[in-house]
Amino acid sequence: MMKKKRFLFFLMFLMLLQAPAWGATYYIDYAGGADSNAGTSKTTPWKHQPYMVGFTGTYTHSAGDIFIFKGGVTWAYSAADHIFPMTIKAGGATGNPDQYAVDKTWYAGISYMPPVFDGCQTAEGLNVCALNGAATLGKNSWLVGDDNGVFSVSNIVINGLQLQDIGAPVTAGGDASGSAIAFENLNAIAVENCIISPHAAQAFAFSNYNNGSPRNESSIYVHDNQISYAGRGVIYGYPGYTVNDVRVYNNKWEGPGLTLASDIYNYGGYHNDGLMVGCPAGCIANAVSVTNIEFNNNLFNGQWEHCTAQYYSNGGTSNTSIYDNVFSIENNSSNGSPMQDFVDMGYSSGFADWGTINVYNNTFSSDALVGYNKGVNNGFAINYPSTASPLDISVKNNIFSGVATGVIVGPGTWTSLAIDGNLYNVTTSGGYGHLGYINGTSYNSLSAACAAGYDCNSLGGNNYSSSYPGFTLLPNGTLGSGNWQLQPGSPAIKEGTDLSSVFTVDLAGNPRPSNHWDMGAYQTYYHRCKLGAGGRMSTANGGRVLIN
Repeated sequence: MMKKKRFLFFLMFLMLLQAPAWGATYYIDYAGGADSNAGTSKTTPWKHQPYMVGFTGTYTHSAGDIFIFKGGVTWAYSAADHIFPMTIKAGGATGNPDQYAVDKTWYAGISYMPPVFDGCQTAEGLNVCALNGAATLGKNSWLVGDDNGVFSVSNIVINGLQLQDIGAPVTAGGDASGSAIAFENLNAIAVENCIISPHAAQAFAFSNYNNGSPRNESSIYVHDNQISYAGRGVIYGYPGYTVNDVRVYNNKWEGPGLTLASDIYNYGGYHNDGLMVGCPAGCIANAVSVTNIEFNNNLFNGQWEHCTAQYYSNGGTSNTSIYDNVFSIENNSSNGSPMQDFVDMGYSSGFADWGTINVYNNTFSSDALVGYNKGVNNGFAINYPSTASPLDISVKNNIFSGVATGVIVGPGTWTSLAIDGNLYNVTTSGGYGHLGYINGTSYNSLSAACAAGYDCNSLGGNNYSSSYPGFTLLPNGTLGSGNWQLQPGSPAIKEGTDLSSVFTVDLAGNPRPSNHWDMGAYQTYYHRCKLGAGGRMSTANGGRVLIN
């Protein structure tokens, strides 16, 4: 019996040796902490996180370490304490990521507010604080990984933080070229539940290029964030190497505002978009660099003047699904600098997108400023060179409203092209009014499109009406004034194709039915009371009944 116990103990010892090491939890409070503390409890927090400039404590990394920043506290760049850039030098392990997060029960003030990381640019983006080292003030405030090949970082979660006024300094001649969060060569990252308002070119930027040594990377997730005053978010793949499994979802993107050199929000002439994904300039033509992209349940609103697109790919992507998004503007000034397209794929010469491209149940609304060269010119556009490999394109269940052209494809070749079941409320203002512009041919009516094999089950036309397709509230020029859910009686209700094999909920998280899908990003519900047992009113299922 004793030998058996010793044997079992030995097995348990071996299992412990083989088990992954789990990290510790550390607490950081800039207002009340000290780097001389242990950092392992809320009563003994550090002042700085160990990767911040100025940390003087002792720290040894373990995979799975969790760093909790105190809510309601601000870490601000100052002459006495630069803090940034914060260069994360180590990461977690598969299934055990390092986390930079919050505990909503630990905060300063009377109620919880997120911790703030402030690069000390002014809110207007014109002047920086008069500090030492102003030429690099706040640039790349959170640098995850390293572009000098010194170390490799993966398995990182950044959750619940607020990053503001961060980037390269924005002066009268500045370029604002920084990023709130910059990622270099890493797998398995997630940025979630953050408020990102950098007044800089990029809210986040990922690249798999590291000091001349690019690598294959995967699992890049950006979700449930609020993004504003940023020129774009970027996910780049270097030619000959791939970034696989990119998921960008449930984000709210406010437009960057005016971005000309004469405007107060000057991002240095950078290519302004919502998400910019693909192969950077100088890439090999037709080289796949970013694969398996899901872009869904995002809401775009605000001002997007002088921008190219809210989803922009300059080529090199493969297998893209874009669904359940609201692409919209609420306030452009109509000065001849509209946004070109809501979704713009493959417009750079020599590049192409291929594989499968699915564009489903999106709402495209330029109703705040209708017409060509005013608000937004086109809905979905893909420029597909004839030299590229054939691909499959499917555009279904979308609402195109207020634009001059709904769908642009080609010129080029494809294995299959399915454009059907969409609702068009486009305008002839400016001399366009194309439901589709396919391979060099314009289709200005559903009958003409159907004769060519497209849109035989679609609705609407190019006689724009502000009451069609029945949005709940058209934008009035102020942020948050639009509501693109459908009113009862909208022609888009129950007219969509069942795509439950691809996704099953709408932008608001409501379930899509097993049949009779609505077009656009929202599935329509209404409230109806039901009689329960004994004739009493029942609130079963919350009284929410799908129009079906």
